[in-house]
Amino acid sequence: MMPMKPCTDIISGTKRHIHCDNVKYLFIPMYDNCGIRAILAQAAHYPEVERFLPDAKEHHYLPRQWIINVVHTIGGDDFARWA
Repeated sequence: MMPMKPCTDIISGTKRHIHCDNVKYLFIPMYDNCGIRAILAQAAHYPEVERFLPDAKEHHYLPRQWIINVVHTIGGDDFARWA
């Protein structure tokens, strides 16, 4: 059985979690320039975001809306203005 890497990352302090009561929701329509790559490129402006996302090789498994919500929760109104 494979160990649950996300749990060990959180326990070790490498990754962090956001309690569901603290998530800020943001809807971004699906435009050509608002794909996951553009959102992750914008997320790079907020270094703390990486601690809340899984490793880059697993980003393609994540729902677009989940990524938006995580980046908006960490990046705040600055990310919302970009969107």
